[in-house]
Amino acid sequence: MSRVSVILVICLKIVFAVNATSLPTECLSYITLNDDTRNVNTQSSENWVDNMSTDDNIPSPDWSGAAWYRFLPPAGTRMPDYPPGVNKCATKLTGWISDRWPETVGESQQVTYCFDGDFIDPARRCLYPVNGAVTNCGEFLVYYLPDTTSHSKARYCAINQNIYLLNLQINY
Repeated sequence: MSRVSVILVICLKIVFAVNATSLPTECLSYITLNDDTRNVNTQSSENWVDNMSTDDNIPSPDWSGAAWYRFLPPAGTRMPDYPPGVNKCATKLTGWISDRWPETVGESQQVTYCFDGDFIDPARRCLYPVNGAVTNCGEFLVYYLPDTTSHSKARYCAINQNIYLLNLQINY
């Protein structure tokens, strides 16, 4: 390895270390959603919900109430930004983010989460919308996810797609 290569590697490590320490708290402290049934490709007869105070529905096994969450395999790597269809990811109403996430590392923004209720009627593609937030943590996103409405079979879902395939932004 040449001297220039060594210096470049050291500089890159310093830059990444500085960036890691300047990330928002939610990038370092979050709950993991990694249940394989959260993936939109999962067809299941289960009807999990992301709500801790529901009477007649069963809370998802990896749900802990309103908090910051990160999707990880085998669930997927991020939330879909399109209506994924009904009766997927082990629920009836599939959760998706209707806004774009922030492209700048460390940035957070308010977003709306929707729950897909129909393949045909566009008016039913965003049922029971709830407000939350999303933060770009560089290599991944974290989502502030509130409980879903207690009278629906709604759950936040995931897909397998790296955020860098869609939003690659390098700041010099």
